[in-house]
Parts: sequence; structure tokens; C-alpha cells
Amino acid sequence: VVFNSSLWMYASWALIFWPWPAALLVGAGACFLAHKRYTRWDDRKYRTRARDRDALIIIAGALLWLILVPLGHFQGYVEGFPAIFYGVYCAFFMFERMIRMRVYGKTDTGPEDKDWALPVSRATWIGFAGSVVAGHWLAAFESPPLVESWNLGWQAKVAAVMVLAALALKYYGTYFLLKFSKKVDSPNIVVPFGPYRWVRHPIYGSSILLFSAFCLALRAYGSMALILAGCLFYYEQLVQREEELLLKHFGEEYGSYKRSVTKKYVPYLY
Repeated sequence: VVFNSSLWMYASWALIFWPWPAALLVGAGACFLAHKRYTRWDDRKYRTRARDRDALIIIAGALLWLILVPLGHFQGYVEGFPAIFYGVYCAFFMFERMIRMRVYGKTDTGPEDKDWALPVSRATWIGFAGSVVAGHWLAAFESPPLVESWNLGWQAKVAAVMVLAALALKYYGTYFLLKFSKKVDSPNIVVPFGPYRWVRHPIYGSSILLFSAFCLALRAYGSMALILAGCLFYYEQLVQREEELLLKHFGEEYGSYKRSVTKKYVPYLY
């Protein structure tokens, strides 16, 4: 029953509204909250609660247009396989806030540490974001009918392993970095624990794995190539600047770590 895609295609409440009225409403709400997210509130506690709630809505709205809208538009339904990936993406992008609450007891990031700023041009960031968005929409267009994708083929099995690896890298990479940092981007020491024993940048690698798993599960290989190119172009620039800062702050300690851990993103691969 679970893997019979035809059983997921009918009798859904989502089809009453799907795709445009509900999607437009949620998307507009997410855009509005993103616009006012940095509005200053007099009550700091209220500001924190508002940001937590707003962040969840912004992420849910953005991922709705990244996952469910394109698949609903090109495939005609969103149950089963798309809904599972939507839930995985939501959890993935909420991990940092969840772990920040676990480690620090709050989700507020506090003031930015200028010493750890990683300047990347706006054009580079837009190119990266554009490749991710375009890749997901093209994957929905490129994919064969979900009846063929939502099965136990080798692509689905490999994609499932990649998703689990991405979630593990994201969660534990963020957890150990936050545990030994003032912020996720301001480490107090060179962190050799958890996934940092195998890769130097597991958080970046987790995004690459998750996006690739989505495209592989849909059999959308051209879209996967587009997203990989965008991710590598963007993350390579971030890594170069980040490692320069780490060498500046920690010297030979980080140099020794870099020589011992040769993989950047994915254990044993790259």
C-alpha cells in the first residue's frame, strides 16, 4: 500500500484547493513575514517568539514552492513521494533552530560577529539560489510520472540512503559546531568531533546530498547536474574564505586538521 503510487493519487483534501489558491496564500504570507522579520520589537521575549513562529512559516512557505508546487503543477498531485520529501526538507532546514534551542536554550543568534564574516557577492548568492530553485522546478518537469518514480527502484533506494546521510550530517554537524561556538559560524576551537572527523564542511555537504537525492529519486539527472554545479560554485567560494579565516585564527592547529581530514563535503567521496 505504501509504495503503490496510484493509491496516493485520489481523494485528497489538497486537491480541492491545489495548487494555486492555497499555494499563493501561503507564499504571500511567507514573503510578508520574511519582509518584516527584522522589525524591532520592544519586548525581546515577544520578538524571539515571533521570530520562531515566523521562521517556521517562512521555511514552510518557501519549501512549498520549491517542492510541492512544481510537482503538483507538472505531475498533478502531491501525495506520497512529494509529501515525504516536503517533510524531510522542512525538518532539514529547521535543524539549526532546534539545536540552538537545545544547546543554548534560545534560538536568537545575537549580534553578528564581524570577525567571521564571509563576504560573497550578491550575484554569486543569487546564482546559487537561482540554480537550486530552477533545478527543483526542472526536476519536476523532467521527471517521468511519479507512478514510475515512487517505487523501490535502485534510484529510490540510493536516494533514501542519501537523505539519511544528509540529515545525519546536517544535525550532528550543526550540533557539534554550535556546542563549541558562540554562533554556528564562530567556532571557539577547531572541532574534530562527530562528522568533522571525516569531512571539514558537513553542513554544506548535507545540502548537496539532500538536493541530489531529490533529483535522483525523480530520475531528473539534468536537474541534478544543474544543482550540483550551482552548489559547488557557491560552496567552494565559501570554503575558501572560511578556511582562510580558520587558518588565521587557529594557525597550525587548523592546518594539521586540514591535512588529516582531506574530504570537504561527503565522507570518503569528496
